[in-house]
Amino acid sequence: MNKRTANEMHLNAQKNMSKLTNYYQWSLNIFKNFLGKRIWDASAGIGILGSKLINKSEFVLMTDIGENNLNYLKSKYNEYKNVIIKKCDFLKTDPSKIKKYKIDTIINLDVLEHIDDDKKVLKFFYDILEPNSRLLIKVPAHMFLFSKIDEASLHYRRYNKKELKNKLLEVGFKIEECRYMNMAGAILYFLKGKVLNKEEYFANVISENKFDLINKLVPLLEFFEKFFPVFWGLSVIAVAKKC
Repeated sequence: MNKRTANEMHLNAQKNMSKLTNYYQWSLNIFKNFLGKRIWDASAGIGILGSKLINKSEFVLMTDIGENNLNYLKSKYNEYKNVIIKKCDFLKTDPSKIKKYKIDTIINLDVLEHIDDDKKVLKFFYDILEPNSRLLIKVPAHMFLFSKIDEASLHYRRYNKKELKNKLLEVGFKIEECRYMNMAGAILYFLKGKVLNKEEYFANVISENKFDLINKLVPLLEFFEKFFPVFWGLSVIAVAKKC
């Protein structure tokens, strides 16, 4: 797959996922008590999460590496006075170019799995954050779920809680919370990837008429997971503090 095809596929998948407004709100609800005032939406994509952060903070930095995504972000958010949009490659960017914004919260959702040297990225985040600030991160869970969908989505890995915790600790973070999320989603992923052996980008293997149904079900799933033990999930979420 060439770079242009991959970028177009990623953009299309994000547009599909943007229909799941309740799913992104669920992620934000998990992190709401840890949000600061100067937020970096790291790998903002087309700004699905960023759109929910603008009115909750004094400053939002949205970055991405893909030109398609950056053009989309600029067309949508350039008029917001509290938003800055920049290109950022986590493996190549000088930390000082981001550190100058005095970031107290980094949100990074479903990105780390796309990067071979994930520990280098976590160290990059740690170096940029102000003292007593936080990284809020979500990654796909469980290597036993790894399938052709992950390969098509350009994933290097899926994580368990222990692996994510250890990598965060190794670069200097203190773990404040780490748990699984979205048990029902993991079952759906297993069926699509392991039973039906689908090979497409995950957001593109969900049929159009399913997005509305999933969006309606998400608040029920969120409510359920507030009161029952979550032993597995589609994702691992973590709150990591720089002391």
